[in-house]
Amino acid sequence: MLPTFCKYLKYFRDLSFFEFVIYMVISMKKPTNRATTPRITILGGGTGSSVVLKGLVRYPVRLTGITTVADSGGSSNTLRKEYGVLPFGDAASQLTALFPTENENDNLLADLFLVRFDKGSIGGHKLGNLILLGLTYVAKQQLKEGLSPGLASAKAIDLASRIFRVNGQVLPVSVDDVQLIATYKDTKKVVGEHLIDDPKKHPKGRKPAHYHLEPPASLYDPARKALVESDAIILGPGDVGTSTIANLVVDGVKDTIGRSHALLVHVVNLMSKNGQTSNSAREQVEEVARYSGRYPDVILINSAPIPNDVIRLYAEEGELPVEDDLGDIFPCRVIREDLITTNVIRKVKGDILARSVFQHDPDKLGKLIYDLLQ
Repeated sequence: MLPTFCKYLKYFRDLSFFEFVIYMVISMKKPTNRATTPRITILGGGTGSSVVLKGLVRYPVRLTGITTVADSGGSSNTLRKEYGVLPFGDAASQLTALFPTENENDNLLADLFLVRFDKGSIGGHKLGNLILLGLTYVAKQQLKEGLSPGLASAKAIDLASRIFRVNGQVLPVSVDDVQLIATYKDTKKVVGEHLIDDPKKHPKGRKPAHYHLEPPASLYDPARKALVESDAIILGPGDVGTSTIANLVVDGVKDTIGRSHALLVHVVNLMSKNGQTSNSAREQVEEVARYSGRYPDVILINSAPIPNDVIRLYAEEGELPVEDDLGDIFPCRVIREDLITTNVIRKVKGDILARSVFQHDPDKLGKLIYDLLQ
């Protein structure tokens, strides 16, 4: 009942009390057909959305990963500049999270897709990115040579989904060539996701006052369709600015989520991000709500203590465990569970980017989200 109430709370100011009560009664009596496979859309980028997809892929759900197109670092940026394609890194990670896992050969295929070369002319490139680049050429040949690079890139991701028989679909949030812009309180602007994301570029405690894209980008129609048809939309985990908000500032995303009747779930990060967020969970939730146009129906936050060795590692970059200061944040339901993994991710040779080394446990997260829809 509470999630239903939260969905309609934003309309309260525009309705009389009588109209609001009638609206609530109708919505609560709306029949639900649990024989229909739930549709879940994960909106994000980086490794966070891949963790959610990996945790849900074994359940009877229909999954869509929508990924940012603002990535401007590493292999993705090199291919983007040289070939004009969309950045493929996040899409490649989401695809591998959706690979079938019936046997060990499927796991080997995922490992192969994520191989990163560490020397020579292809040093720094991930094989999955190169495969998607090759499929961009195939898409142009199959459709028409005049296909825009962005649309050809989207078709390449679709071809990869079919070739590798993934359990779901991966879509770019837009097919436009854009850069993420962060404007700080001192009016200074930082251009590019990679520079915004680099903690070494920012004094401790500095946070953007505003994000936008240049030039403006439009929501990709298949991504819009996935959002509209979703039973649940998952925001996070991942860097608040460069992963989550980078999707929300695409024209059409905020309005689509605002009109959606899907259960909106925000997975709060485990650690703060220097240059993007403080370690306040409430601040993070409120900032994402501002860009998404509505508060989440459900907030998932880790309740288990972060290991000391992980805390020390992140402290070197000025980052801290996220503090649960949500209280009973109205109008959201807050679920507190042990969501952490016992594994620390080791840096891959050839990868020049700074990445998260401590993540949510996909199995714990997947079960919790699936149970919400039952």
